[in-house]
Formats: sequence, C-alpha cells, structure tokens
Amino acid sequence: MTVNVPDLSYSSIYHETKEPAKDNKAAELNLAVISPSLEPHGTVRSTKRARIVGVALELYYSKISLMPVGSKIEFFEFFKVWSGQDDDAGRDCETRDDQENVGKESVTKEGRIPLPCEILQPVLRILGHCLLGPKKDKELIGAACAACRSLYSSCSWTVCRLVLNLLII
Repeated sequence: MTVNVPDLSYSSIYHETKEPAKDNKAAELNLAVISPSLEPHGTVRSTKRARIVGVALELYYSKISLMPVGSKIEFFEFFKVWSGQDDDAGRDCETRDDQENVGKESVTKEGRIPLPCEILQPVLRILGHCLLGPKKDKELIGAACAACRSLYSSCSWTVCRLVLNLLII
C-alpha cells in the first residue's frame, strides 16, 4: 500500500508566497510504503493472498471491541466454512442419529481453504478476544466455541494427513 506524502518544505499551491519557488520539487511524488506485502501488482500470486487476507483480519481485530456482536458471529460462521470440517467434536454419537442418516449421502461443504499462519494468527486473536473478552454474550461465545471445534477438527485432519504421507514415504 503506497501513500503520497507531500513535501511540507515547499509552499502549497493554495497559499500565496512572498518568494518565488526556485525548483518545483513539490510536484515530485514522495511515496511511502506502508506494507510491503500489499505492493501493487497486476495479478496477485496465490502466496500473497494469505498476506492480504491476514492484513484485513488484523485490521478487523484492531477494531474488534467496536464491532457489533452480529459481525463477529457472521465471521465465525464463515470461518467454520473455511475450515471445512463439520462440528462433530461437540456432538454425542447417538444411534437414532445414525438410523436417521442411513441411506442418505453425506453432503460435503465447499469452501475449505488452507489456513497458513498469516490467516490463522489473526483468527486466533479474534477467537481469543471473543472467548476471553470483557463482554459475555452467550450467542457469541457459542459461535466462537463452534469455530474452535471446527478449527480443531481441521487441524487434526491436516496433521493426520501429513503423518500418513510421511509413513507412506
């Protein structure tokens, strides 16, 4: 992200000056790079997408105390889809549920994305704030707990897959 910073040593075009300007260097651009991970590109590489999303999540976290509860709950619903795992960790396995699901095909949710550190770190901060923060909204805590269970399932699945790949090699 670049920002044009004017050179304040030269007079503005909106004010009268007593001395005429010798060099018009005020017209030159002074660019400051705020975030090197957001430098302008014609196309965005897939490796940079996680950084961009991570920066957006960091900005969301910086104002999280001002965000309405509904926004946080929606974020956790999206995060559960991103992790791509059903919330099975908190459910009891009952035989009647198994009997109801006999003959039905399981529907897999689409939208699972890999969760690199650039995305995972701000998400964990947001989860921590909502679970341990000063406001104790039961619906928010329930959504945050469901997102934690979904994240746990996703990470367990990823770790098991990596271990299996190592055993095969």
